[in-house]
Amino acid sequence: MNYIRNSMETVSLIIPCIDAHFQYLSNLMDQIISGVVIPHEIVIVVNNHELIEHQDIVNIQRTYDSKLKSLKIIGISNRITPGRARQIGVDNSTGSIIIFQDADDFIHPQRIQIIMHMFKKYDIVHLNHGCIKILRARKDCPFYKLDDIKYHGPDFTYNHMIKHSREPYYLRKIPFKIVCGVPAVRRHVFDEVKWLDQNGCEDSMFCRKVCETFKKSAIIDTPLITYNYYRSSSKL
Repeated sequence: MNYIRNSMETVSLIIPCIDAHFQYLSNLMDQIISGVVIPHEIVIVVNNHELIEHQDIVNIQRTYDSKLKSLKIIGISNRITPGRARQIGVDNSTGSIIIFQDADDFIHPQRIQIIMHMFKKYDIVHLNHGCIKILRARKDCPFYKLDDIKYHGPDFTYNHMIKHSREPYYLRKIPFKIVCGVPAVRRHVFDEVKWLDQNGCEDSMFCRKVCETFKKSAIIDTPLITYNYYRSSSKL
């Protein structure tokens, strides 16, 4: 297994998961463990877990527990907001770098590697990256050279982000959509900024607050997830 080699940095991957998206979790976990770099810890926060067969949850734990350094599955008996689910994941994680990932999306095999490279290379506390909405097979993912990735920041402000569609996560000068719901942040950020317990715009509001508070945010115009809008929890 290829974990992050820098012992001073550990990575927690937080995955909020509603009951309707639990069916996609095995596929996502397979993508994660076959990635170029594997996170030290995965924390899955399952909404409405009582609506899921208990054995299905046990099977996820048994299947992937031995393939990861740490796997935590936290069951929530009721439906909570995406912001609340993410914050619960943070509160139950240990990593120095916290990365968010939605259960129904597809992860690029280099996502963890590229994010960690950016945190090591630049003095930042917060990173957003691009996404695509086109469903692609894993074999179609382009492989990126780390030194070729275009970096913007940390002097930009959240006001550079404009509302292009229903969600304000686009940058005018960058051709890829920049997604706010799956940022990467340093742990100490949460001493001052928390996810809001609300459904809708909690992701853009979180990123705006981190931008304004620390002034060490950055973006890369590289799509590291495939966002499945048609599975979005906001549409369920």
